[in-house]
Amino acid sequence: MKPIITLLISLLLTVTVFSQRLENRLDSLLQGHVEKGELHGCLAYLYQNGSFELYKPYGFMDVENRRPMEKDAIFRIASMTKVLTATAALKLYEEGKFLLDEPVKKYIPEFTNLQVISPECKSIDNILTVLLERDVTIRDLFRHTAGFGYGGNDIVGQLCVKKINYSESMTLKQFVQGITSVPLKYQPGSKWEYSFANDVLGYLVEVVSGMPLDEYMEKAVFKPLKMNDTGFWVPADKINRLCNFYEYSNNTLRVKETREKNGFSKRPAFISGGGGGVSTANDYSTFCKMLLNYGEFEGKQFLSKQTVELILTNQIGEITVRGFQVDGFSFGIGVNPGKNGGRANFLHWAGSPYNDTFTIDFNKQSVSILFVQNAPWGYLDLMDKFSQIVAEETTE
Repeated sequence: MKPIITLLISLLLTVTVFSQRLENRLDSLLQGHVEKGELHGCLAYLYQNGSFELYKPYGFMDVENRRPMEKDAIFRIASMTKVLTATAALKLYEEGKFLLDEPVKKYIPEFTNLQVISPECKSIDNILTVLLERDVTIRDLFRHTAGFGYGGNDIVGQLCVKKINYSESMTLKQFVQGITSVPLKYQPGSKWEYSFANDVLGYLVEVVSGMPLDEYMEKAVFKPLKMNDTGFWVPADKINRLCNFYEYSNNTLRVKETREKNGFSKRPAFISGGGGGVSTANDYSTFCKMLLNYGEFEGKQFLSKQTVELILTNQIGEITVRGFQVDGFSFGIGVNPGKNGGRANFLHWAGSPYNDTFTIDFNKQSVSILFVQNAPWGYLDLMDKFSQIVAEETTE
């Protein structure tokens, strides 16, 4: 009996030392930038092997009023919305409402007459196009190979600005009508390029479900997972919990959005499944833990294990032309499944310009999240440093 007790004490001490060392390193990094006035604040979260290792706020959610960061703060999550939208679509896929390799035009007629910008086209004043070599499929929307871009100064990007009536009143349907009136940047399936594909996927969810995207996601994803503070806008009774958004420029931390002046105080006309979400660390970690448990939530299968395996599997292995030229870069269903050529052992993505990031590590059975509301993108290398410290201080 004594050796067993000794072993248990030894394991407990190891975990305690590991937790304290992790916290000390993150304190030095995150609180250090807060004290220098370079960072307003943030929230760091780590869960491993069924328990919390860290759930700690740093700095302020409102610097001007010296309001400390709070654990239930609501954050803009930008592109971390994408995997939530993909999950909503996968719920419909599991119900047999569509197949991954079906043409999108079967559900969205605007895809019927798409064309591709010609390599010979050199001017927005003389548009040259070529025919599609194949239809855009639903899988293309999931994996960013549909032919869309994310704006930019190229000819297609300029045409998007000209053809899409960007305004506060623009709806998701109007956005899709606009983007499909413009030629694609490349032949579907020939290239991976990060794009508006997830926004189009959100519209597909609307068409197939017969419900507005935010309402369907509330019904099919947020409510079942008890993600009570996640959505696309912040109700009046919760707006006090919305963290301010800051930008550091010219050696000064400047506030860009406050609880009083922001774009999340009312339901937007354009529900952006690609980057319009808000959430909390508690909510987003609940979603991540569901994936970590291969779709299981509170003893029930929210997603099938096969669907989670689909998310984890690289979908662009045969595509060599990619927007991010990183060795081994892969992309699954709605999210980056680690840097490998097949099934991954972790999921990872981030949200620009806020510098939010998350990682689900299946080998280490862990979920790590860093929520920040500080521009510019890549600021202080916070996301990379956070991820590196967590990787170094957690063991399998």
